[in-house]
Amino acid sequence: MAFDEDMTTLISTTADATTQTWRLRLPADPFAAMCALAGRSLTAQEYSQYVPAGEAFAKTCP
Repeated sequence: MAFDEDMTTLISTTADATTQTWRLRLPADPFAAMCALAGRSLTAQEYSQYVPAGEAFAKTCP
């Protein structure tokens, strides 16, 4: 797998040498989309796992 230069296309190859190209599109508001999909904020444990060290815990969704 590889991304193109601007990270909007993913290219993958299967074992039989078939190549696929995937166009990636971010939603207009990625944070709102993430909250809608998850249906909740990150827990403190998830926050410490996924957010860079040193960032104070904060509610991620309204």
